[in-house]
Amino acid sequence: MVFWRLIAFCCLFTWVSGFEPFSVSGAIGAALVTGIYTVFSPIKCHLQECCTPNWINLNTTALQRDLQGRLYGQHLVTDIIFKNLKAHMTKDPSKALAFSFHGSTGTGKNFVSKIIAESIYKKGMKSRYVHLISATKEFPHKDLIPSYKDKLQELVESSVKECAQSLFIFDEIDKMPSGIIDILNPYLDFYEQLSGTDYRNAIFIFLRWAKIRS
Repeated sequence: MVFWRLIAFCCLFTWVSGFEPFSVSGAIGAALVTGIYTVFSPIKCHLQECCTPNWINLNTTALQRDLQGRLYGQHLVTDIIFKNLKAHMTKDPSKALAFSFHGSTGTGKNFVSKIIAESIYKKGMKSRYVHLISATKEFPHKDLIPSYKDKLQELVESSVKECAQSLFIFDEIDKMPSGIIDILNPYLDFYEQLSGTDYRNAIFIFLRWAKIRS
């Protein structure tokens, strides 16, 4: 609120000073507004979610507590998730982190994804940097695969450009039309950059329904 009041003040100052917004002299007022925005950007990010450590920061204590206390009968999964996520978030990763969780309904695939999101993002699953993609909802028609590939590519690239530590959760990938998921291969490989963007800090989670063998 303080930030926008300052912007309003700058606009009022421009008007009172006789600057016209779209004239050459009005550029001075625009520069003033830009300067105010730069100076008070930390205030904005204090009030609104930004791609900063204040909003994105792995809480290893909460992660370990929730995995051990809220996830039952999955000790192997708990250890793997904790070790890999901690290494990915606290070191310089050589590639994007990818988890693939398989299991039938009720085995906790979505629940684990939620725990991961809550341990990293202050707003959890509601974070603007957490993207839940449902295969049955987003890719229902097999005859639209080329369009779906373009759509998914745009989502990943625009999201990571906005925030390198973006999280993508793909639900029901077993129901995704064949070939769409292949568009993600370059982002999961050992590339420092692709077209000027670094994808190595991103996280991908794939949820697949699978019958558990007894």
